[in-house]
Amino acid sequence: MKKLSLLILLVSFFACKGKQEVHLSLVSGDPNGNYHRGAQILQKFAAKNGLNIDVKVSDGSFDNVLKVGKGEANLGFSQMDVLIYFDYLEGEYREASKNSLAIAPIELEYFHILVNNKSGFKSLDDIKTKKFGIGSSRSGTQFTFGVISNLLYKLDVKSPNLVPGDEEEAIKKVVSGELDGAFLVSTVGTNLLATIPADADVRLLSYDKKEIPKNLENYYSTYPISAGTYAFQKEAVNVPTVLSFLIANNNTPTEPLQKLVKIFYENEDQLDKDTNLFSQNASEVYERLFAAGIPYHPVVVEYMRSKKN
Repeated sequence: MKKLSLLILLVSFFACKGKQEVHLSLVSGDPNGNYHRGAQILQKFAAKNGLNIDVKVSDGSFDNVLKVGKGEANLGFSQMDVLIYFDYLEGEYREASKNSLAIAPIELEYFHILVNNKSGFKSLDDIKTKKFGIGSSRSGTQFTFGVISNLLYKLDVKSPNLVPGDEEEAIKKVVSGELDGAFLVSTVGTNLLATIPADADVRLLSYDKKEIPKNLENYYSTYPISAGTYAFQKEAVNVPTVLSFLIANNNTPTEPLQKLVKIFYENEDQLDKDTNLFSQNASEVYERLFAAGIPYHPVVVEYMRSKKN
């Protein structure tokens, strides 16, 4: 009888061990930023449907592509320009880009330049001399700023007037006048700017088309940010935007990824509403972007194909 009981226990142990739940890991961004908030909401949706996602903060798009591309995380968020530029580089950067495939589109990310009105900031040219926050070193914000400022003005991100560091801290310093301005790539309505009070002596700087380098015009489209989008914003501004995505490593385990894709696209409207991150009508956006050649993960392609059948 004892031998039988022991046998039953051993069988149960190994049966349970064989059915261990698979987790997906997701690198997000700044703990107070849109990426991280969106990741936490997606995590809750997934948990309700029996899928566990481990969410970890990161420095942003640059950091995320490297970690997802190397397989250090299954999922992450990234701006499209980071993925494209990585593909032009050598070694680990190109390999990371090739290994990172789109799962779902997120809202366009807008290039915000927040300036203090007492700083004398008049145009984008002033980034050459003003004390200016450029984001943390492995963020999409600093990466994009570095590319654009170098092509326009031959600026180096190590220039003494440019201040690397956390985006939230930089924004606070612009409001206080410690910095003249700061650069932020984020979805419109980002909480990092929405918390600035209406009476703050700051504004968003407007771009025009000629301030986007010609060889980047295919990657960045200009859109308005309406007056009143942020409490402090009195006038509409036009700024460049960039496509961004939830990405996955191409070797992510198929079964949990299939589950995630199903959860996401069956709840896309609610996720859009709750996160201020994921794209409205994500399935329709997928059709347009896939037709345009965006490299989606095969799991997504197969899911979309099955919906049509």
